[in-house]
Amino acid sequence: MKINESLILWEKFKAQTAKDEAEALYVAIILTPPGDIVEIGSARGGTTIVLIGAGEEVGKHVYSIDPYPEELENVAAHYTPGVTSSPSFRSGRMSHGSV
Repeated sequence: MKINESLILWEKFKAQTAKDEAEALYVAIILTPPGDIVEIGSARGGTTIVLIGAGEEVGKHVYSIDPYPEELENVAAHYTPGVTSSPSFRSGRMSHGSV
């Protein structure tokens, strides 16, 4: 996904990351050596969208892990509506205390 497409989606997620940071992240992923991308903590999902967009451009897989314990999922949804229930956004979940 091109950077402009990624930034359109980034805006829809009302990301906490500044736009210039999102652009720099996209470019960094494009310029780094081959390998997968791991993101710990997805909050609103804005940087995840940017990582996926850049990763698609260069053939890198993105693994996004949100370490919220499952019992706090509704609390997170209160602050970021739609993230935990959106069918278009799914992140990996670690159970509390696992590695």
